[in-house]
Amino acid sequence: MVKGFRSMVSVMDEDKQRIRTVLTPGKLNTIKFSLRQTQVKYIRKLQLEQGISYGSGDQSVRHHLKSYLYRVQSVRELCPSNKGKKLHFCVWFRRFILNNIQKRNDVHFSDLA
Repeated sequence: MVKGFRSMVSVMDEDKQRIRTVLTPGKLNTIKFSLRQTQVKYIRKLQLEQGISYGSGDQSVRHHLKSYLYRVQSVRELCPSNKGKKLHFCVWFRRFILNNIQKRNDVHFSDLA
């Protein structure tokens, strides 16, 4: 019975079907140029244009190019319970923008962050 159990194939034995892309310096330069052309760029659109996976696109933008996407949402009145948290974030974000002048070009506003 033990021999029969050991001869069975497990689901874990199967190779995973994923798109594997190596982010070479040339590929990163192409992605950087593409982001500079269009300031409002979605990760999904970037993924399709460059032929890379979503995770590789996100990794290239965030970790390698040090670019951060911020989501622009509609402005609405602050609830009393959320007011302190949102004001704290706004103060922090303003300080981040003012103190990191060299990083201003790396901040992109998107509706899909």
